[in-house]
Amino acid sequence: MVAGDASTTIRRPDDPTTPWQRVRDAGILTDNQIANVATRIEGVNPADLTRQINQIQTRLTKTARATTEALTTAKTLDLESLQPSINRLAPAKCKPSRAQHV
Repeated sequence: MVAGDASTTIRRPDDPTTPWQRVRDAGILTDNQIANVATRIEGVNPADLTRQINQIQTRLTKTARATTEALTTAKTLDLESLQPSINRLAPAKCKPSRAQHV
């Protein structure tokens, strides 16, 4: 291969950056906006945030469990009420497509 030939071009990927770094580097924010966002980012602890989310999810699951179990035991599946929908959908599945007619 000859030096400078297109086949010898070496591609080097950009250094990885976060979305915030890309916005900051784009030059579309004022210095004041950059400072405000930087202050907010510095105040966030991802581990604490994860713990808080997990605690809230656990509380929601516990709160919903009793209601869900009560609904499950109180209602049985009524297949008769579903039969009209099943009948309506069943013929549509059996119809041949246009491609099958060709």
